[in-house]
Amino acid sequence: MVSQPGTRVARLLGLFTRARRNHVSLLLEIGAEEMYSFGRKVRWFPLRGGFVVERLSEGVLRLCAARSHFDLVEVRLTEEQREAVRVRLGRFLAAPERYAYNLLGLLPQLFGFVWVRKRHFSCSQFCAFLVEGILPLPKRYPAMLPEDFYKLGRVVRSGRLSELLTKEFLI
Repeated sequence: MVSQPGTRVARLLGLFTRARRNHVSLLLEIGAEEMYSFGRKVRWFPLRGGFVVERLSEGVLRLCAARSHFDLVEVRLTEEQREAVRVRLGRFLAAPERYAYNLLGLLPQLFGFVWVRKRHFSCSQFCAFLVEGILPLPKRYPAMLPEDFYKLGRVVRSGRLSELLTKEFLI
């Protein structure tokens, strides 16, 4: 899912990138309660970030759901590829405290430079890391931006995040 959370940080990133959407989350199945990404760990303090399990019904996404827009980009994977992504994701789920947000790496990333920082990711670097070598990426994972994810699949739904909270949500 590629989204624009509507937070001050996301709006600031939008000034630099000129992109409509500045956040990426991994949604394994349509209708799943959880998404995975890198973002703020403390709702009111954007500088402390890392690996997060996002739920639309709580946290930052819940607060800005009414004003936040999203695009659901469907990426087709074989069962083998899906399992490989799950194995990589499992490492993050097993020890989330080992990972931090790549704040220092944002500037090089915005300019397309590849700078690998061990256990440091932005949201788009994380999602790209999970599929690198499984899917062909337009860039190496450290240089991936949210807008690059549109090249991996097709948009199957767009709207406001608040729509995802309703039982009537359909693709």
